[in-house]
Amino acid sequence: MPRTPGLRELEASGLIERYTLDSIPPAVGFGVSPLGRLMIQPIEMIYEWARQNSTALGQLQPRSTSRRRQHYPI
Repeated sequence: MPRTPGLRELEASGLIERYTLDSIPPAVGFGVSPLGRLMIQPIEMIYEWARQNSTALGQLQPRSTSRRRQHYPI
């Protein structure tokens, strides 16, 4: 199965590492690299801040240059 462009980008940037599994048929796996591990805490902090401020964030109006997807409530 081909890797997705997102995995290729993450691997090329050094955030994840690819490894080969000794199996039949051959397979690969991915894991977080040491550089990627350095980013876990700041990402968790941003996630927690966003969770605590979700109401205010939901009230933001999209910018005309935004690539953010429109969110439509169910």
